[in-house]
Amino acid sequence: MSNTKLPPEAILVDDSRPELARAVLFAIWVVATGLELSCWWNQRTKWWMGVATIVYSVWSWLDAVLRYPKMHDVESLFMLKNFCLFVVKVPLLIFGMTNFQKNVFCFLGLLLMHIVLPVIYLLMLPLDDDSIHQRMYSHGV
Repeated sequence: MSNTKLPPEAILVDDSRPELARAVLFAIWVVATGLELSCWWNQRTKWWMGVATIVYSVWSWLDAVLRYPKMHDVESLFMLKNFCLFVVKVPLLIFGMTNFQKNVFCFLGLLLMHIVLPVIYLLMLPLDDDSIHQRMYSHGV
């Protein structure tokens, strides 16, 4: 190991944090989508919830994972799209249950998952880095 001090740009080039975080988010997305599709497969949700799950998962979550760690403003179209999809998805969860009283724990688990996943995504964003680091992290995204 040499004692030479590397410039910050060289350290950022070797930093694999965004790629590792993106891989973790992708794994979380696969597990969450799989859990929701398993509820559909086991007929705890109605047939059309499979389509709604795939559309929501790909258009909202996969899009967010692929764009990670790009920071979006609150008033951006990306945030508006994700908010609208979330607002549509929650009532679909309620009306998409085959037997709500029998599957109340499945519903609560899916609802909790849809609330916790955005929080995990926000916590993994490099909010403490300055704008130069954020631009370098999201280069090519």
